[in-house]
Amino acid sequence: PEPLWAQTQIDCYLGSSCAFQAAIQAAGGAGMISIFSKNRVCAVLICGLITGVAQAAERISGHEIVAQIIAQAKEQGQDVIPRLAGHKLFYPCKTKLSIAPKFEDWQTINVSCAQPYKWAIAVRADVMMPADVTMPKDVISPAIEPKKITSTMPINEVARPQHSFVVYNAPLKRGTVIEAKDLMVQTGFSSKVYGGYRQVSDVIGRRLTKSVSAGAPSLARHLEINYAILKDAIIDVTLTRSGIEIIGKAVALSDGQIGEVITVANLETGVKLKALIKNSSEGKIISKQLH
Repeated sequence: PEPLWAQTQIDCYLGSSCAFQAAIQAAGGAGMISIFSKNRVCAVLICGLITGVAQAAERISGHEIVAQIIAQAKEQGQDVIPRLAGHKLFYPCKTKLSIAPKFEDWQTINVSCAQPYKWAIAVRADVMMPADVTMPKDVISPAIEPKKITSTMPINEVARPQHSFVVYNAPLKRGTVIEAKDLMVQTGFSSKVYGGYRQVSDVIGRRLTKSVSAGAPSLARHLEINYAILKDAIIDVTLTRSGIEIIGKAVALSDGQIGEVITVANLETGVKLKALIKNSSEGKIISKQLH
């Protein structure tokens, strides 16, 4: 059959229009045209060979990927040492490599390409801490000199915040009612004292439940519970119904702290009620106690 010079198209392994067609046109030789016409299979094999050699020359090495990872991480304020062999070859990429940490710590880095083929790899890396560390030569491109990372941490240790708490001036026995002279505020605690007090006013007048030593911080577990209302105390109670507030008097039948619900008895009728303690002299009726 007659050779079709202008319509000749070869579908090759790595492209829709082969570079071999251009080679034929450049050669201008009838002999090559005749061979191609008689044996299309041979032409396809030669096309694939030429294209394969060109693609191999465009492959990306591990050195190039490592260099780009280091540069990208540096832009993000991170110094990393990718664990990728420089002699390894990867598919070619006609676009800029997409480089980003898989997580937030840059210990695993995703590298991907969109053109001419979609491919992606995950590269492990060591994240450099602020210290005087020299990067190894065997994991970076020869064109990049080993970089020394200098510490940005201050030489002296950062001073810890100092806390102040109330402490006892002298040893006190169990059952002692604490007075102002028994207390002082001491500064210099390097950490918080849980259950400790910062103001002496919170401790004065409280009774000790155990003996304490001088210099020990005053803790809530050392003191009797500071009830806002004591048993048998007369308090004001309020009851609100349909926007109308009724105020009366009641006697506390137990000790109670602010925010606690206790039982009270109406002074006039003796009816027992549940009251929410609002302050040291007032409670809010919640409901009538069930017998």
